[in-house]
Amino acid sequence: MTCIKTTVLCILLSLPAVLFAQNIKLISATQQSWSGGIAGHSGCRYVFTIECDSTMPVIIPDTVWVGRQPTPLVYKSTKHPDANAIRTRKKNRVRYELRAETNNNQYPYRDQEQDPYETRKTTIVKVPVKYKGVALVAYKYNGKRGYFGINKLTKSLPPISYP
Repeated sequence: MTCIKTTVLCILLSLPAVLFAQNIKLISATQQSWSGGIAGHSGCRYVFTIECDSTMPVIIPDTVWVGRQPTPLVYKSTKHPDANAIRTRKKNRVRYELRAETNNNQYPYRDQEQDPYETRKTTIVKVPVKYKGVALVAYKYNGKRGYFGINKLTKSLPPISYP
């Protein structure tokens, strides 16, 4: 009997989290490969649009992970030149357009302040939770950390080749 009570209690306590997790909806996930500019440089640009109900406390996405590469989100409202996130509100919905980019560079960048023959060190960053699919959006909700996995792309644009 105690086992049943414990199970029911766990289900009831996790119900709000399950209900909120279903509240976030993927609207679109777009990918576009690019190459060129500097010899050996290439990458992929992603644009993810997600939407949630604004009648509950609103989520605040702060990082997008594509593979093992995190992209911190900077909102356009901050007037920052590297803004990669836009938040819009319509009726009882909040929509986020989040941009991320991965780089597959054959040759590492050189820092102008460093010795010209010394390359910049790359650090390996650990993904906070395991996920399958295209990307992982990290967000804050009521002061707690949450994650939303993006499992598939809705559109792949033709690749761009820069001279």
